[in-house]
Amino acid sequence: MPVSFRADPDAALAEYLECGFHIERDLVPIEMCDRLLRTASQLPSARDGTFRPIPMPHRVAPDFLDMMRYRPIVEIVELIVGGRASGLGGDFSYMRPGTPGWFVHQDNFYVQSLPDKFVSVWTALCDAGPENGGLMLYPRTHHLGDLPVNRFDQCTDPGQSPSAEAIRVLLPGDPAPFSPQLRKGTSLFFHSQLVHGSHPNRSDCFRYSYLATYIHSGSPFRPGTMQQRSEVDLY
Repeated sequence: MPVSFRADPDAALAEYLECGFHIERDLVPIEMCDRLLRTASQLPSARDGTFRPIPMPHRVAPDFLDMMRYRPIVEIVELIVGGRASGLGGDFSYMRPGTPGWFVHQDNFYVQSLPDKFVSVWTALCDAGPENGGLMLYPRTHHLGDLPVNRFDQCTDPGQSPSAEAIRVLLPGDPAPFSPQLRKGTSLFFHSQLVHGSHPNRSDCFRYSYLATYIHSGSPFRPGTMQQRSEVDLY
């Protein structure tokens, strides 16, 4: 049986520290996922048909802020970072059919925080896997530290973040990615230096997701010109 923070937090934390990620199944209630989808359907990005990702969604609508502050997620984050956490950023993604995925990268390339005090939480708001734009992960690559990157032009697809194709991590060797199949309401916690990306959406359905990032409160981070990150009180 898969380990769970709710059933065995010590074993789940050990798995996270070894592999660089942890999948907590069915953590977010379906009705909460659906509430986020209803909110997202009313935003300009959906109304104009571009379905651009929503950066910093916690600043856009209260439902997204509630999701960032969702206690079962925050409690796991605080076990991972070893103390009181603050929210930092994230995005909501519609990922319409045909949208390209993200090149493989490390989140801390952008945020420049203390590696073990920064964690990302990606929640599937629909069933997500390799065919419809789900994540690809490279287990244990967080043990490699900061890796070099190649730089490219920004992504021009209006339904994807411009940063999605701007950098690609150079991985030593030729490791095989792990591409989990995640049910709606499942949250994936991953280390700031875990190499990961996402598949293109080859299906005929949207792939909805919510990403929230967290740091140990008071940890340093790079605000960023576009994101303008700032700590978010989770209490």
